[in-house]
Amino acid sequence: MAAPAEAEAFPSVFKPGATFVHKPLDRSLQQIRLISIVPEAEGPIQCTIKHVDLDADKTPDYRALSYVWGPPSDVQRIRVNDQDFVVRSNLHHFLQAFRARLFKFRGCGPYEDEIQWLWIDQICIDQAVVQERNHQVRMMSDIYKRASYVYVWLGPSDRRTEAPDPLSGTELTHFFQNPYWHRLWIVQEVMLARYIRIMCGETLLSWEELQRFCSTGLGHLPTDAAQAVPSQVIWLAEHAMLAETHSYSTLLLTFSLNECQDPRDKVYGFQGLVNPQDRMEIDYGISVVEVFLYVVAAMVRGVSHI
Repeated sequence: MAAPAEAEAFPSVFKPGATFVHKPLDRSLQQIRLISIVPEAEGPIQCTIKHVDLDADKTPDYRALSYVWGPPSDVQRIRVNDQDFVVRSNLHHFLQAFRARLFKFRGCGPYEDEIQWLWIDQICIDQAVVQERNHQVRMMSDIYKRASYVYVWLGPSDRRTEAPDPLSGTELTHFFQNPYWHRLWIVQEVMLARYIRIMCGETLLSWEELQRFCSTGLGHLPTDAAQAVPSQVIWLAEHAMLAETHSYSTLLLTFSLNECQDPRDKVYGFQGLVNPQDRMEIDYGISVVEVFLYVVAAMVRGVSHI
């Protein structure tokens, strides 16, 4: 998921939901929206959307998406509840690939025929309402923790990502050069996940395969090939799905090169991972300076307790 604050980068004519109007969430509850995709072979992407309460007894199983938003000028139209909805092209590629898998495996068994619910920030959050963005970003850790699994979307397939082993040979560099690994928000998304599937087009790779590669495979690579693997990816491979907490200093140092559009997200993107006593209220109405002053104070408190 890219930070909800990135919605501000959309040209006004292309804001997500330019035609579709979100029904407001009840922010007194742990309420989110989920979408499902109609499994068709072709044609425009058709989705339905509904509200669910994460604290309710009958919350459906859902998958959460971790991905790069991509350029704000590169957009496509889909249909949500029979209304036009504008999404960026990288998300559109995912929706097409996911729909293709739904259609391909339709009728193969009861699991495949169940409605596949998804949480995707670009569609499920009303990006134009700051109060809702605040509310949903505060819930982000719960959203990813409670997802049955998280899809890591690396983009459409090409000759290299469709290779039998994308973690070998020339495909290796291509795999780790993907912009996904350099996003800041992915850190929380994969570390809090219960289970992860890496997806390149319709090709799937388990997170365990990435873990095995980073723990044992790197030592068998030539030096220049091993150096193509970013250090933060190796750290992520080791710590993902463990639901550990860390200090601001550890996270900010490890992921200092990871990118986000809003500088406040350098802090907000770690709120589900930092020690509970150091967490801050997520509020896009306060300044960057206020956010970082809070972090400095938290780091000083941590040093004083050593």
